[in-house]
Amino acid sequence: MKNDFLVLNMRKNNEINLSEKIPETKGTTKVTMSDIFEEAKKDGTCYILLVEDHTMSRMLVKRFLVKCGYTVDAVEDGESALLLIEISHYDLILMNLGLPGIDGYETTRSIRATKNINSDIPILALTSLSEREVNKKMDKVGMNDYIGKPFNPEELYQKVKHYAFDRRF
Repeated sequence: MKNDFLVLNMRKNNEINLSEKIPETKGTTKVTMSDIFEEAKKDGTCYILLVEDHTMSRMLVKRFLVKCGYTVDAVEDGESALLLIEISHYDLILMNLGLPGIDGYETTRSIRATKNINSDIPILALTSLSEREVNKKMDKVGMNDYIGKPFNPEELYQKVKHYAFDRRF
């Protein structure tokens, strides 16, 4: 397969299957989903807020993160994210930019403006737009990094690990 991204297979009952093989290499060694999940489980507990309006994307990203051993709250709009930020603590937020109502930029701006435990949390843009298209606006509102869609599992795992765990120590 020439595609460097996770393959999504749909069953008739709409369950998502993550393909076991990822056609990406680390040096000369193939990286599999099992490799990523095993490494992730060594990291410990991580609380992630996923803000994604597209149902299939939300299900796919959440399932991947849960299989990595992370605890994930997933919402479909900025308003819901802002409510959860007031009552829960997170280690990381994955934020789609093109949300209905309050978009991802404005939601991030509002999170940064709050004076609570989550106001300095790392926020990663999760978008199908190119990084070049959104870079200046991301910086302006206080987003920390970018993950393109469709997501590359190795990149998503490494960025979650970096922003949620490495910054703690």
